[in-house]
Amino acid sequence: MIMTSSKVHPPRSRTILHQTIFSVFVLALIAGCRSRSAVYTPDSSLLLPSPSTASQPTSAPATPSLQPPSLTPPYQTWIDPDLPEALQALIAELDGISSTDQRDSAQVLISTDSGDPLGNWLFIAGWKSGPAETIPFRQILLTETTQNALAHLFGPGDQDCLAIENESELAHSLWLHPNAIALEPFESVQPALTILKIDNQDLLSDNFDPNRYPLKLNLTFQAPDEIKLELSAQGPLTNFTSEKLSSIAMTGVTAMVRDTAVIMEEEGLTYPAGDVQGILNGADITHINNEVPFAKDCPPPTSSQNSLRFCSDDRYLKLLEAVGTDVVELSGDHFGDWGPDAMLHTLDLYQQENWIVYGGGRNLQSGLDPVFIDHHGNHFAFIGCNAKSFDRYATASETNPGASRCDFDWMSAKIQQLSSEGYLVIATMQHEEVDSYNPIALQLHDFRLLAEAGAVIVSGSQAHHPQAFEYTGSSFIHYGLGNLFFDQWYLATRVPEIHANKDKSFIDLHYFYDNKYIGTRLIPLQFIDNARPRPMTPDEKNKFLDQVYRYSLWEGDWVYLFPAEYFPEDN
Repeated sequence: MIMTSSKVHPPRSRTILHQTIFSVFVLALIAGCRSRSAVYTPDSSLLLPSPSTASQPTSAPATPSLQPPSLTPPYQTWIDPDLPEALQALIAELDGISSTDQRDSAQVLISTDSGDPLGNWLFIAGWKSGPAETIPFRQILLTETTQNALAHLFGPGDQDCLAIENESELAHSLWLHPNAIALEPFESVQPALTILKIDNQDLLSDNFDPNRYPLKLNLTFQAPDEIKLELSAQGPLTNFTSEKLSSIAMTGVTAMVRDTAVIMEEEGLTYPAGDVQGILNGADITHINNEVPFAKDCPPPTSSQNSLRFCSDDRYLKLLEAVGTDVVELSGDHFGDWGPDAMLHTLDLYQQENWIVYGGGRNLQSGLDPVFIDHHGNHFAFIGCNAKSFDRYATASETNPGASRCDFDWMSAKIQQLSSEGYLVIATMQHEEVDSYNPIALQLHDFRLLAEAGAVIVSGSQAHHPQAFEYTGSSFIHYGLGNLFFDQWYLATRVPEIHANKDKSFIDLHYFYDNKYIGTRLIPLQFIDNARPRPMTPDEKNKFLDQVYRYSLWEGDWVYLFPAEYFPEDN
């Protein structure tokens, strides 16, 4: 985990939204269409066109004898017109380059033919209906520009399988064709596209190896020796580098009390993290919403505690350390349970850990003020508050510590300012608790208000029952993630007619590239006892997402468009 709490110089912004992400190991991309059942395991060889069914790429034309360079730049440069438009524009901006459409008289040739390496351009496969290890797609949607570029890799392909779309219509067409995938260059990725794995290579993973990624154009150039060094010195051209990618793990309720704390004492302080530790540590920035203060005089926990006045032993900080905590939200209802001394003691502990806190603090304004994190050139501002109708939970004032009560007029204006300055705003709230996937009207109003103000992520931290999500404009809204570490498993198992689904929750993995929001992967969790969640099995996930999607929206439309079998395993 790498970050800094200092304020950074402002940059830029924009977005892509996902429904949810599941893995794809190998996709039959350009080779040809064939009938597929809902469960299909494609063959890696299908990445290449079959000699009997797909046209082969035409051989590269003979390289002309390049004209001697002029004594001074700019050099006359021919750029293959089949290359993506963004790539052509980037090449044209290179020092010493002057574009020409006269290939035979050019001094520099840039293409995918043989020559000196100049860089690479990556494409993604995207799906709309909700991801998979095995995707039953029958059609490939792409623009004419993308088709021309990928023909250099795979040949022209099976035209019965390909559907040419305008860039502006591509995402909408995917909604209308649940058995289709889309191919796009990485820089063109659009809202609500699911980015799929190709041959077990995941662009969003720390283990991504571009050398093994099949959807990649390797760029080359040919030039006289006198100007080769000059062009090579400007560095490789690419539309994707991991040095511009950041991930944030957002979580729901943590309350290390009652039976959760008893189990920690019995099984070990880090026991609850056992099955999600890798997920949370794998994120560049990990958010924890710890609702409960640490107190020096906190009594030993009991499973049968009836009081809702909570505190945690200082030793329980080890659990938060184990999951790689970076930023702690303090907007929770129970932060003030043990009084001012415990809250100040808790803030001192977080400060000793160099963890950033927001949503609550030593006074009202310090809790409302945004905090800033800079990672890989992505500039984040976290802002949060307690939005409960009854304000007894938000104890912060000018002179008292605690959770800070929401001031939506101030908060909206602040988000607008931060967004205009180039920050990616992550807004979170402790809101009304609803035992339903469906958010209530007050949630809809307040969450959408912050999204409309410019927050790219709006996340509800209060939920014990996981709730729906929504894509609106350039923002992702999740009304409630459910519990991360809290003892409500027994309610769901013993009284399911009242507390169904309180044994389920989400970790949301949000991804950002070049200071743009590029998507969210939902990680559904299933509790195995009152302390420990684990990632759901494929069957559990299918049933769970089948329900959640029924209540979720994208730009005012219901996300749920497909039957449960179209939501396969996420690896």
